[in-house]
Amino acid sequence: MDKMEVSECSLFINQEQEHAQQLTSSQSRGGVTIAHTTRRPIYKLGEKSSGIRTRVNVQDFYQLRDQSYNSGRLFEDPEFPATDESIYFSKKPNFKCEWKRPREISKNAQFFVEGPSRFDIEQGSIGK
Repeated sequence: MDKMEVSECSLFINQEQEHAQQLTSSQSRGGVTIAHTTRRPIYKLGEKSSGIRTRVNVQDFYQLRDQSYNSGRLFEDPEFPATDESIYFSKKPNFKCEWKRPREISKNAQFFVEGPSRFDIEQGSIGK
């Protein structure tokens, strides 16, 4: 080994040692090592200090569900109201959009059938 290779190797080892010191535990699953660090706490999307800012207020599913159940009214999302402004980006399409609840479309509406799939939700044009 020449001096260049030795210094590159030393740099790599030092970086690996520094990284190892940051780790508090690791698990191996199917040949993949999952490392856990204690550098920063983990936050939910949009929570204070999560590092990600949302354009809307953070909502708690369980709180919203309980409020809806206790009031006897179906949930209406204040952050995504059933209005044209919620779904049209820059211009309205040439057709009218009608907001419906799942049970207004199908008597046996189900959110997921036999578990979630990437085919459950189709992104794209409205009403596609």
